[in-house]
Amino acid sequence: MKVGMRTTYRRRLEQVDIDGFADLSGDTNRNHVDPEYMRTTPYGGTIAHGALMVAFMTGAAHQLLERNSGEIALADLIIVSYGYDRVRFVRAARPGDDLSISYEVVEIDEDDHRAVADVRVTNQRDEVVAVARHISKLSPRAEAHPVSESDAVRSRIRGDDD
Repeated sequence: MKVGMRTTYRRRLEQVDIDGFADLSGDTNRNHVDPEYMRTTPYGGTIAHGALMVAFMTGAAHQLLERNSGEIALADLIIVSYGYDRVRFVRAARPGDDLSISYEVVEIDEDDHRAVADVRVTNQRDEVVAVARHISKLSPRAEAHPVSESDAVRSRIRGDDD
């Protein structure tokens, strides 16, 4: 994984997605699942869960890893999500919205074995729906040489030969 890697994950949001996420998460608030009620509010219809936007962000992260799997495999790293910071739900996402989730690696912290990515969700009008910073943990799959974990991870992150 290196600074500058990027991808865009695209998805049309449908009410069935929102309903499914409501069932899965247990958040069946009428803001998400009651179109008739929500038509009487300033929103004019149901809105997606903020956590569903974060789920789409993980889809973008997965897409980035899949598209760069050969390079990541050569580095022999296991990459897992460490969490999201600075998550903001700027605008409501609605059924019928065409969402674009852009994901770009902006920082590699070799000392902490982490990568940081900026994530941005926009709708078909290019309006920002949600933003976040995603932190990934970079761990060596296996040690081939008797070096410290820190040295091995730093070397793999930089792309140095063993």
